Amino acid sequence: MSQSILFRENQKFIQWWLWVLLISITAIPIYGLYKQVMIGEPFGSRPGSNMELSILLILMSIMLLFFYKMELRTEINPKEIRIRFFPFSTKTISIQEIDKLAVTDYGFVGGWGIRYISTSKVVYNVRGSKGLYVARKHKIIIIGTQKEEELRQVISHHFPDKINDLFLPN
Repeated sequence: MSQSILFRENQKFIQWWLWVLLISITAIPIYGLYKQVMIGEPFGSRPGSNMELSILLILMSIMLLFFYKMELRTEINPKEIRIRFFPFSTKTISIQEIDKLAVTDYGFVGGWGIRYISTSKVVYNVRGSKGLYVARKHKIIIIGTQKEEELRQVISHHFPDKINDLFLPN
């Protein structure tokens, strides 16, 4: 029997500057192949072979697809919090294991993705600095969110015993 979903969020890397950078880098081997194959001129002062440029184009295309498919999924039901950072990690946390919950601004953590701040603190994020702070015995997990208010309402309505107004994440 499946649990009713109280909160669901899917986040992707949608930063415009990231996509401009990735597409620009991918355009280099495309232009190189065009110049060497279609125009017949060498690309650069030390031109690579068409095979080398083709391999580079394939690798860059795979990287584009990888970033396009990468996603942080968060689901909360009455019994657990599920985190899936596709394709790297899947984690399920039982609500019973949780000592405290807070929606907070965790600041900049040195980038995006899965950030291991210490042996006891992990941050999952794709953008922004707001997230769900989940404190368990000897382990803290922060899950980034773009739905701060909706998440705050779900936590306060369904898990009021886990919230501590004096609790300030560090």
